[in-house]
Amino acid sequence: MSADGAEVAGEAEELGEVVAAAADHVRVRGGCGGRVVEPSDVRPPAPGPAEDPYEESEEVPPSCRWFRPGMLDGGDPDPDGVTHDEVDACSVRVTRVKPANRLDHFASVSSVSWRGRLLPEARTAYGAELAALSRAPEPEGGEKSYTLAVWAESSCSGARTLSRVAVETAGSALAADRADRILDAYLTSSGCRAVKVLGKVWK
Repeated sequence: MSADGAEVAGEAEELGEVVAAAADHVRVRGGCGGRVVEPSDVRPPAPGPAEDPYEESEEVPPSCRWFRPGMLDGGDPDPDGVTHDEVDACSVRVTRVKPANRLDHFASVSSVSWRGRLLPEARTAYGAELAALSRAPEPEGGEKSYTLAVWAESSCSGARTLSRVAVETAGSALAADRADRILDAYLTSSGCRAVKVLGKVWK
C-alpha cells in the first residue's frame, strides 16, 4: 500500500472509532439496552445513485438528453440533434431489447420544438400534417413500421412553443401506448408549462 493509501486507511479507522464512541454515548444516555458499539460496527455510507451514462455522455447532443432508451424498451441509442435559438431537434434510434416479432428490431423517436419567427412556418406544417388521417393505418403487405406524431402547444422558458414528437415502432400498439408519455417527458425536461395537445397523426 502506498503512503497515501495508508494515510487514508488510518483516517478511516480513526473516524470509525469516533463514530462508534458517539453512538455508544447516545446509547448509554438514552437508556438503550444492547451491547457496546464497536468501531467494527461502523460502515461507510452506501454510494449515491450512479450518473446516467446516456445523459452525461458528451456524444449525446444537448437536444437529445431528455430521452431515455427505456422509454421504448431499447438499448444502444444512436442520437442526432441540433440546437438553435428558435428550434431544437432530436432524432434517436434504439435497438429493441425484447423484440415482439421478427420485424421488431428497432424503434425511434424524433422531437422538434419551434419558437419565435419560426412559429408561423411550423403552424403551416402542423396544419398540413393534421389534415391527414388521425387513426392507425390498416396493415398492408410488407408493412414494417408505424409512426405516430403528436403535436402540442406550450410555454417553455416564457416563450410560446410548438412541439412535435414522433414515435416509430414495428407495431402500432407500442407507439400508441408510449407517445403521450414520451411527449410529456420531452416537454417536462424543457420546463414547459400550460401544455395543450393539439392532435395526433398516424403516418
